[in-house]
Amino acid sequence: LLHFFYRKCRRVGPIGGFLSAGPLRTELAFAGIGDWITGTLERNGAKVRSVIITAKRKSCMQGEPLCTPEHCEYAKHYYDKISEHKVLDKLREMPRLDKDSFQNVAKQYKVCPFELSLEAALEAEVVICDYNYVFSPRSAYQSLFLDSDDKPKGVNLVIDEAHNLPQRGCDYYSPKLETALLRAWDEA
Repeated sequence: LLHFFYRKCRRVGPIGGFLSAGPLRTELAFAGIGDWITGTLERNGAKVRSVIITAKRKSCMQGEPLCTPEHCEYAKHYYDKISEHKVLDKLREMPRLDKDSFQNVAKQYKVCPFELSLEAALEAEVVICDYNYVFSPRSAYQSLFLDSDDKPKGVNLVIDEAHNLPQRGCDYYSPKLETALLRAWDEA
């Protein structure tokens, strides 16, 4: 695996992903596996950038993600601010990006840390995230790992707790009805 990463580290965009079953496991993975992979590659002369994608609700600067310019100063003029301050160029200088890194940059420039993490992941060699970003049919971020024909981009995936995937897949493709929704329909 490390040999593959080393050969591909000049390529822009993810060449490897570490997928985990939840946020705590993702944070532990970044601290452990992410540092081990990037550290090993860097000691062998490779330049590697790694990104951890933290869930929007956990990285939100407002405490609750209401992602509209009317409700969130971090969403207001987001693209203008990252362009004007060259925020993505600044992120490119940082080899390891995690929730704290994104929140520090977000505070400084009043931009959304979650959106920054997604943009940085497009250019990182190692991306660490929850299963949802790859396998959920509702994920808008599958483009990190899949091409326009839904075929893998040649990215190596390391899947932690892979025995959880069948249940997660069932959850993705199974309809859910909430009791409150059923009651609301019944009352209507």
